[in-house]
Amino acid sequence: MSVSMHRAAAALGLSLLLACGQREPDGVALVGATVIDGSGGPALPDAVVVVRGSRVESVGTWAGFHLPKRTREVDVGGRWIIPGLIDSHVHLTDGKAGVLDWALHRYLAFGVTTVRDVHGELGSSLRLRDALNAGLRRGPRAYSAAAMLDGIPTTYADAIGANRPADARKGVDRLVNAGADFLKIYTRIDPPLLKAILDEARTFNLRVTGHLGLTDAVTAARAGIGSIEHMSGVPEAASRDASSIFAAHYRSFFAGWTAFERSWAGLDSTDLARVAGELVRNNVILVPTLVLHDTFSRLDDPAVLQDSMLKLVPEPEQRRWNVPDMIKRAGWREEDFAAFRRSRARQDLFLRQFAAGGGIVAAGT
Repeated sequence: MSVSMHRAAAALGLSLLLACGQREPDGVALVGATVIDGSGGPALPDAVVVVRGSRVESVGTWAGFHLPKRTREVDVGGRWIIPGLIDSHVHLTDGKAGVLDWALHRYLAFGVTTVRDVHGELGSSLRLRDALNAGLRRGPRAYSAAAMLDGIPTTYADAIGANRPADARKGVDRLVNAGADFLKIYTRIDPPLLKAILDEARTFNLRVTGHLGLTDAVTAARAGIGSIEHMSGVPEAASRDASSIFAAHYRSFFAGWTAFERSWAGLDSTDLARVAGELVRNNVILVPTLVLHDTFSRLDDPAVLQDSMLKLVPEPEQRRWNVPDMIKRAGWREEDFAAFRRSRARQDLFLRQFAAGGGIVAAGT
């Protein structure tokens, strides 16, 4: 090999070594923000959060901090850093509108990085979940119940209906084979159907949540339900005589919801505490959706529909909601809204009793 070739080879080797020693940063240090880590401890001011790849490598204070190698510094002074929030009750698809694209990036904008999709058309909801989790669509990580299980006639056309325990088991099998992450039952599932669903789900180690109607919360808890949406079934379990509420659930969804919502106001605190204790002992998680109860209690106030936050919702979507038409279909009158408002204090009391007893509460909208 000639001298010039030796020199060329040496130069190439040196350049490669330099390149290896000067690799691009693969980490980011977020410097100067206030961190709330979600553990219940105090906020950490003037913090440094080092992120490498998809993991948080370290969290500390700026004082005495040494920037790790291959880490780029980003000044985020005056801002806040929190763990990604989880919305435990969402609907990412709608039978008429399809995928609610407008909502996906808004979740991220508000810090919600994971959602629990509690009902949608079976195929489209699971395809959306897969696309989100694979990074093919921008939005939060998603867990999906796909289509919910309901009695016949189903409240929603895209639900899976059953009127016999054998049919309920088949519905569970269908959802399992489709790839649902968990199961959701709806208001027309009675105790025999619920027992079959829970028994079948148990064979697949799959959790079941419920928006209860024809089954009260204590019966569902003792049967093994994992979680309850909207605090449904609680008035039915706490009432001395729940026959009128069950009768309303049989008539229609809105009749059942109205009777359920109104009934809270007349419940005794001792009976609520008894139900709360039963749910805690049976390890039931509550997703109370307090924002829903509160909003429904104030829909007779025009200011609610003029809230500035609604500007974040596209106008076509707001028109599709058609709140005046929903109120008309529900048959809600002034006295219903007044009763809903009286019920709010009892709903909050029950949730405090449940949490004080050690119950787990998940936030959902």
